[in-house]
Amino acid sequence: MFERVASEQSNRTIKMKSIHPILIPLLYIPIIWAFSGLFLYSDSYKIAMISTIVAALSSAYLFSFKQILKWCKRRRLLPLFALAATYAVLSKEIHGYNTNEMRGLLTLLVLGIFTPNEALIKVKENLHWPMLIFSLIGIAYIAYHAVYLKIPRTTWDINPLPYSAAMSAAACLSLYQSIKMQSKTHRLVMFLAFVLYVCAIFLSGTRGALLSLSIVSTLILASFLITNLRSGALYLCLALSATCITATIFKGSIEARYNDTVNEIKHLEAGNLNSSIGQRLEMYQAALNISMPPKLLGYGT
Repeated sequence: MFERVASEQSNRTIKMKSIHPILIPLLYIPIIWAFSGLFLYSDSYKIAMISTIVAALSSAYLFSFKQILKWCKRRRLLPLFALAATYAVLSKEIHGYNTNEMRGLLTLLVLGIFTPNEALIKVKENLHWPMLIFSLIGIAYIAYHAVYLKIPRTTWDINPLPYSAAMSAAACLSLYQSIKMQSKTHRLVMFLAFVLYVCAIFLSGTRGALLSLSIVSTLILASFLITNLRSGALYLCLALSATCITATIFKGSIEARYNDTVNEIKHLEAGNLNSSIGQRLEMYQAALNISMPPKLLGYGT
């Protein structure tokens, strides 16, 4: 009897070893897709959701319930993800919360629960490569639509506003990591990614993304300049030089958006709200009006 039990355990161990080479790579697919395919076409979120489910099932098979529960207890932001996802689901049923945002929050929650610590550590240690890949894909996508096809931003496959916002957030992270990382190679790759992100934002002509990037980058460099004057001054010169060179390359695009902004401000002064800025102001005013009196779960989208 003992021999039979030992034999079954041995067979299961052999089976697990043969399955691990297949299942373990599946754990990384959602993370890889988040830095690559997710920003290639409009329906890429479908593959992101499917790969997340596959990764979660693989993790549930490979690791015990106690291990997964242990991960959840150590991840301080997970309750916030759970709260946001719960709010999204309730709001969707009550007044029609945005479906895309709900899917994104649920996907983030599932990844937060089932992604092994080992995978997160490896991603953190090698974050410079995904960030560089993301920057290359971003600038290639924007250049394809803006330079090669020469089509208006409103006709792009993916909404250029959140796309550029993602580029801006990634640029800030790349700049910060290029300062904080220990390896010179990692810092160099991160700074290169930062330059490519800046190029993509200039090329997109998205003023909001450029404004947020400018503010956050200034704060990052200022904080580093205070703590380490010599290195901070060096990074400040590098960042300014890279930005000036990039701005010179995309001078035409920047001048066009600047002239558009000046014209829109003139229209606003004349009482004409039929512009990008004017329509946003009207939207903000409408949102303020319909939010009175306030409602616990909001009014939907």
